Amino acid sequence: MRENSQMNKSNKRKKTNKFTVKGGYEFYFYDCGHEILAVGSSWSGKETVILNGKEVSSVRNLTKRIAVQQFKIEKEHYELEMNMVELKSGELHCTLIKNGVHFETQVLSAYSHGALIKTTLISAIVGLIIGFMSVNLLKNWF
Repeated sequence: MRENSQMNKSNKRKKTNKFTVKGGYEFYFYDCGHEILAVGSSWSGKETVILNGKEVSSVRNLTKRIAVQQFKIEKEHYELEMNMVELKSGELHCTLIKNGVHFETQVLSAYSHGALIKTTLISAIVGLIIGFMSVNLLKNWF
């Protein structure tokens, strides 16, 4: 997915992106020996940019599907855009822009298609059972 010709050849991916319910979305970018970690909380809406282990930018986004943060590394200007593309599957696109040029876009989904269908079916079955039991209990009481 790396499209920028300015990219340093030593930028090797060291950590993998992940999503956890507790920790949220984590996207790792590497440029010129710097680790840029973008964290997006699925609970609080807080989006944080961490450069080499130190927080450089943070914003809370509860109402918009797109948030952009700007920061600098030495003389380089960066923008990090988080875009919630699909709410049902929790698909989030994280794009890093360096000096106005697209550097890299990464994509994570909270749920795979299969897991989403499984969760929906289980929820529907549990809802039917609870609803049926509630109606029967109410009929016996009244």
